[in-house]
Amino acid sequence: MNMNMNMKLSNISITQLILEFEKIYYHFWFFSKYLIDSNLYGDYKYLFNGRWLVGKFIYEFDYKCINFLVKRYKHFNYKFNFKTDHIDLVPIIDNFDYLKLINRQKYLIDQFFHFIYDYTTNNKYNIKSLILHFIVKINFFIENIVALFYYNNINLPINNIILNYKIPKYTLTIKWIPVIGGLFNNYYIKSFHMTENPISVGQYIQFILKDGYKNKKYWSELGWNWKTKYNIDKPDRWDINFDHLIINGKNISYYLNHPVNHISYWEAEAYCNWIGGKLPTCLQWEWVASNRNKSTYPLGINKPNKYLYNVNLTMKDTIANTNTNINKSIIGFNDLYGNVWEWCDSSFSKKTKIIKGGSWVTCDYILSNQLERNINQNCRYFPIGFRVIKN
Repeated sequence: MNMNMNMKLSNISITQLILEFEKIYYHFWFFSKYLIDSNLYGDYKYLFNGRWLVGKFIYEFDYKCINFLVKRYKHFNYKFNFKTDHIDLVPIIDNFDYLKLINRQKYLIDQFFHFIYDYTTNNKYNIKSLILHFIVKINFFIENIVALFYYNNINLPINNIILNYKIPKYTLTIKWIPVIGGLFNNYYIKSFHMTENPISVGQYIQFILKDGYKNKKYWSELGWNWKTKYNIDKPDRWDINFDHLIINGKNISYYLNHPVNHISYWEAEAYCNWIGGKLPTCLQWEWVASNRNKSTYPLGINKPNKYLYNVNLTMKDTIANTNTNINKSIIGFNDLYGNVWEWCDSSFSKKTKIIKGGSWVTCDYILSNQLERNINQNCRYFPIGFRVIKN
């Protein structure tokens, strides 16, 4: 994660941060207990992934929070009655009673809030950055859990579309917005064009119909090897039988103009190659989101919220690429925040790429042009889409 902490914290009171922390921690508590309670005897893959996420987050919370309390809060006594009384949880997380683990976590957070309320007036303790860190981390945890629930929900309705169905033209038209280049973060960005919206389901179907998954020339070597190894021929959660395309969710006529998601970095890259473009880098994406480095947010000084963007789990799904000016940025781009995360051609490591913009699960409070996540290139269970640029 890369955030400008000073920008985010400058005008935020400690009281506001505490209230936001309490609110988002409630969601963490709810999803954690629901995950464990509802999957103790369920899908082992699902349970393992969920347990690993819970364990990973609690490990990081313990490492940051407990050490902070031990070092700075003399009255804090790290002695609990829980079997899981150990900071290094991750290596042996599967041996623990998860319900007790979550109860232990509640005790810790209560202690943390007690410390905050007792010492907020003492300038000796600057805890704003720590609180914001966990607001962001908890939100990321919730996004992962919701994606897992969505990914494993076999009760979603299934609808069909015949592939030769006459798809409305508005779902196929790609509108390109010119972006003038300039100096940004000590780099010079050349002028380019970028798609007004993330690529839609209808637009992506054309890539499938034109044998995009069968033509090696559109794929990088690593992407083709991944596609071949796992026999990938369509986005995840799609099923093509003869002349029918089956997608989980609402009626397909509703989904056609939604941004395609549940695709890997390799699939997004191949589509870009197919239409003669490429994925934007993080700097290019931020250049666009900041209106060429002239504003804090895509809408200028207007902070993101659920009334402008599809965030905060409000719609509980993606929505269509907007055809209104509700969240159109100053230079003309829609949905730069929320709806789906967007793949960028920038790396954290050899196996991960950066995603930008947030999704329908993301908390509006943490959204910024600098917010980003590193995701495995093969990942398809997460709500990630993409835009295309052309030089």
